[in-house]
Amino acid sequence: MVKIDIGFVEKLDETQRFKLKSKYFPSKVGGKPSWLSLDSLPSTEQLKCDLCGNQLIYLLQIYAPFENNSNTFHRTLFVFCCNHSKCAKFFKVCRSQLSRSNRFYDYEPPDYEAEVENVAYDPKPEVFGVKTCAVCGCFSDKLCSGCKSVSYCCKEHQKFDWKNSHRSICGKSESTVDSKKSLLFPEYELIIETEEELETNTNIENEESENQRIDEYLKYIKERKPLCQNENLDSYINCEQSDELFKSFRKKIASNPDQVIRYYSYDRNVESFEPLWVNTEKPSSTPNCSNCGSERALEFQIMPQLLYFVGENSDIDFGILTVYTCKNSCEPKSSAYIEEFIIKQDFKS
Repeated sequence: MVKIDIGFVEKLDETQRFKLKSKYFPSKVGGKPSWLSLDSLPSTEQLKCDLCGNQLIYLLQIYAPFENNSNTFHRTLFVFCCNHSKCAKFFKVCRSQLSRSNRFYDYEPPDYEAEVENVAYDPKPEVFGVKTCAVCGCFSDKLCSGCKSVSYCCKEHQKFDWKNSHRSICGKSESTVDSKKSLLFPEYELIIETEEELETNTNIENEESENQRIDEYLKYIKERKPLCQNENLDSYINCEQSDELFKSFRKKIASNPDQVIRYYSYDRNVESFEPLWVNTEKPSSTPNCSNCGSERALEFQIMPQLLYFVGENSDIDFGILTVYTCKNSCEPKSSAYIEEFIIKQDFKS
């Protein structure tokens, strides 16, 4: 039995933004990553685009613990992307997990209902001797040659920071300036809710109502197309009505058009599940886990509606992103962040 959860983005009030910190185990979009394992981050090389060689930036993370494994009491999946205008085609996903008893976080869960932050302990990579990039929040191994107090992951981010803020404060007591320019995506909390079960009795299903929902969804996505930067969307939306694959996609989405995540929960060692696709060019198989050799299983999908929320200046574009992870959610052997498998499927032209 497959349980489907769907994710929506929500802006947090400034007074509640502390809940996006690592110690609250957030699911979120944009901003800097809220790392899970704090003493060993993905290397600069791990987070380079395989196509253009530029540094990837953080897109989102999903907190997804597995209850049947003591080593996955805490478990988060991180998605990164290339946002360079000449590329913007590559995505990467990494998995990190911890047991309940670990060196970073309290054994007891945080107070998620708290109105103010508990500042007694604020675990972050710097507490464990790991420097992060001032621009993107990823692992850094470069220092400003002037003040030697600000770290960067790459020369590109150092140049960006120098041009937009650091030049005016380098070597001075001020540590930050107000800069409206950022390489990061807007930050949102991800709210996860269980998808309502669809009515299976075809005698009850109202076909006219269903078609109306589909039409409303098409209107919704068309209106947002200029912000999404998706050049192929119109041609795909205007495809023949005989395209059963897209009709199925529309039907699944129409009742909740704001959804940006579809997360699938099921017995990964017994069942298999076919995700939503937006065209017929889908992989016949997925590679086994690079860490342990086990098969991978479908875990979640990132929906095209996310493009609307990441901002007009974003260059990324996709029809749907599908993530497969190790069936056993194996323990890392070397790096605390294990690369998993992500498929980028585009709307057909």
